[in-house]
Amino acid sequence: MLKTFKAIIKPLATYAGPAWHQLMSDTQMAKLERQYIGGLKACCGLTKDTPKELVYYETKMMPLKEELELGSEQFAISAMRTPGHPAKDLHTRRPAERSSGNRPRTPPLEATRSKEDEWRRQRGDTKSIQKRNHTVFVK
Repeated sequence: MLKTFKAIIKPLATYAGPAWHQLMSDTQMAKLERQYIGGLKACCGLTKDTPKELVYYETKMMPLKEELELGSEQFAISAMRTPGHPAKDLHTRRPAERSSGNRPRTPPLEATRSKEDEWRRQRGDTKSIQKRNHTVFVK
């Protein structure tokens, strides 16, 4: 059962960990860790009140947070060692901060509000409406 967990569940829980785990809040990490521990307990036949330290000792696995941090460190080391790696300078540059107030507002599509479109929709002719909407978006 533990081999199945390590082969299927662990890769799902740690997939792309270096990209997303640093952005998680403590609450989100605690929820993910709780589910991870629950799966390990089920695989080993341990009860719900078993402490997580004992679960990790019995399964000889690292805590999920440490596993994700280790993956990030390994990725950073391999990126710095590999010449021409696209992520080589990630440790020196910071991404631009996003601001929700500066997003451009998209105007509502006037094509969907006209009477002609309503008539076509009722008739079942949606291809021409889709084509016109696509043309408006692409411009």
